[in-house]
Amino acid sequence: MPDSFAGFGTNFVGARDFMADSSYVTTEFFTLWYFPLIPLRSFRVIETERTFRILGSIARSTSHYRTWPIPLCWKQIGSVYATIALSIGSLLGLLPAIGNQQNPGPLHDLSSNDALSTALVFAAPVWPFVMAAILRYFAKRRAGWRPYSLSEDPVMQKALNEMRQILKKPQSPE
Repeated sequence: MPDSFAGFGTNFVGARDFMADSSYVTTEFFTLWYFPLIPLRSFRVIETERTFRILGSIARSTSHYRTWPIPLCWKQIGSVYATIALSIGSLLGLLPAIGNQQNPGPLHDLSSNDALSTALVFAAPVWPFVMAAILRYFAKRRAGWRPYSLSEDPVMQKALNEMRQILKKPQSPE
């Protein structure tokens, strides 16, 4: 199963082919600084638990999955690489458009404000990831996908009911 520290190691990257049982297809990649380099294997997975630990200034999350190995899902791997390529391409395409003092580009007048040019440079590589998240949202809805909800957890229900009872009790005037 995937294991990484500060982006080095293996990680599940991407998600597609959502099903109503909350499972989806993902691929385990060898990653370097969270950048997926080599696809290792694909799985249909259901996340069963997620924990977070903070070690000094480093946060570490651990997820537990129930997995079923499947053949490498090349559509999913292609989607991961396409998203990364669009992100890098957007950034590289924006830099010449902004230009610099010696060679101003067509967007140079817009970017004479340092805050705006900084925002453009940081926003350009983000849009493919936002688009992927939007497409993933609609794919989940189409599949009737429903992740595990804390509101359906019996322990959480008991705690919520106890809180409701406390709130219903009339408070004595002081």
